[in-house]
Amino acid sequence: MKEMFDRAADLGVESIVIGMPHRGRLNVLGNVVRKPLRQIFSEFSGGTKPVNEGEGLYTGTGDVKYHLGTSYDRPTRGGKHIHLSLVANPSHLEAVDPVVAGKTRAKQYYSNDRDRTKNLGVLLHGDGSFSGQGVVYETLHLSALENYTTGGTIHIVVNNQVAFTTDPRSGRSSQYCTDVAKALDAPIFHVNGDDLEAVVHVCELAAEWRQTFHSDVVVDIVCYRRFGHNEIDEPSFTQPKMYKVIRNHPSALEIYQRKLLESGKISKEDIDKLNKKVSTILNEEFQNSKDYVPNKRDWLSAYWTGFKSPEQISRIQNTGVKPEILKRVGEAMTTLPENFNPHRAVKKIFYQRRQMIETGEGIDWAVGEALAFATLIIEGNHVRLSGQDVERGTFSHRHSVLHDQETGEQYCPLDHLVMNQDEELFTVSNRYEQYTNDLFQLGMCMGHGLTA
Repeated sequence: MKEMFDRAADLGVESIVIGMPHRGRLNVLGNVVRKPLRQIFSEFSGGTKPVNEGEGLYTGTGDVKYHLGTSYDRPTRGGKHIHLSLVANPSHLEAVDPVVAGKTRAKQYYSNDRDRTKNLGVLLHGDGSFSGQGVVYETLHLSALENYTTGGTIHIVVNNQVAFTTDPRSGRSSQYCTDVAKALDAPIFHVNGDDLEAVVHVCELAAEWRQTFHSDVVVDIVCYRRFGHNEIDEPSFTQPKMYKVIRNHPSALEIYQRKLLESGKISKEDIDKLNKKVSTILNEEFQNSKDYVPNKRDWLSAYWTGFKSPEQISRIQNTGVKPEILKRVGEAMTTLPENFNPHRAVKKIFYQRRQMIETGEGIDWAVGEALAFATLIIEGNHVRLSGQDVERGTFSHRHSVLHDQETGEQYCPLDHLVMNQDEELFTVSNRYEQYTNDLFQLGMCMGHGLTA
């Protein structure tokens, strides 16, 4: 992952949003995104109290320690800095996928990354969940949709050939766990996890593909899980033959050490020195964890400065808008271009809406909703409306996107509230999946607070 990120930075990436399950997460937290080891030790010993003192904002309370996220500005070998953000992850496998996509999209929008080359999403998966969880397939199909695309996501599958206790033959019908990505014609690189240099090469290649072709790419690392599914699991209960082989198989580190020794590029003394250095760092960090004092959540960015805690905003507040503002945006959202030919029934609806705005009487749900969206938009908030039939409205009540009956051209009134309005400030999309839609929008809000 480090080599992938360095290569991505060389190719213009400035920020990477990462989503991953628990497998290998502590390694990534400590070694890739550089969460302080003393903080990790403190959390496991129960010394860290996840609270922003004075603000009453509790975070991550009662959660598994390696579900938490962090952020870090990583220096690269090329002399650049790349911002890494590891999103907090629930126990629901793969739920983080659309959240990462949404957060990446938000970063692209608010940094004016129009060609989507400066902000990248990277997702890690297990082999069983990649082929078995529907949210993976739903997220893959976001990749080329206008209102959801992020210019390509890099997927890394840690394929340990077992899903908790389930063998591949009992978990999927395809030959490879990554075959679901063939629906996108995404390139899939299968690589032996014991060949560390090959893994590095393929990860760099994946970064190059994404930056060149702006599409999803999959790295399938074929490896194994040396221990059980969790700290107390005994894998030999269900995979006795597999684990007999694994117990007698050298680790990837041992294989690479042997390769380096045989090449003469490094000595046994050099390896011992490195091992001693790592052990010293871990022991020192463990001792320092006993006096560790937590700060505010380290994944909160400057975008959230000034936002209040739930306790601070729990009081009922004034959300009214001046009548002249409502009238002005109301007139704008009920005005259609002269050469535009909507359906005659829709034309009548917009005429009636204009009468509601002018008289202030008989305002219905659709007009009230449109006014709410419009006032948010002119304040500079990014408003996204997403879900089944949301453009027209299931019962033909909304009509946020109109269709010219002669040319088929589309027109969205809420994109034309003010002169030279950024049309992406309001996006509306008839996407059907509820689960992925909701999580994508959550990711958008995590990427920036001014998203509704």
